[in-house]
Amino acid sequence: MKLELFAMDKNKILMRVENLADVFDSNGAIKNTTIQLKDLCDGLYTMVNGATASYTMNVEEMSMTANQSYQAMVDRKI
Repeated sequence: MKLELFAMDKNKILMRVENLADVFDSNGAIKNTTIQLKDLCDGLYTMVNGATASYTMNVEEMSMTANQSYQAMVDRKI
């Protein structure tokens, strides 16, 4: 897995998660990895702000270019 974080605005980040598994490395088998997004976000927030801080989280899946929501991309697709 590869995780990239980009600061977008105050209290707003863009998180890209990429599956780096390759069929060459797994003898032709396709490997899918599931992540627990809530646990990942909790861990990131705790690392930065400490364990006693509380927060709210809003997650929106974006297109590959991150210029529109995934659902808007699907709706506009021909």
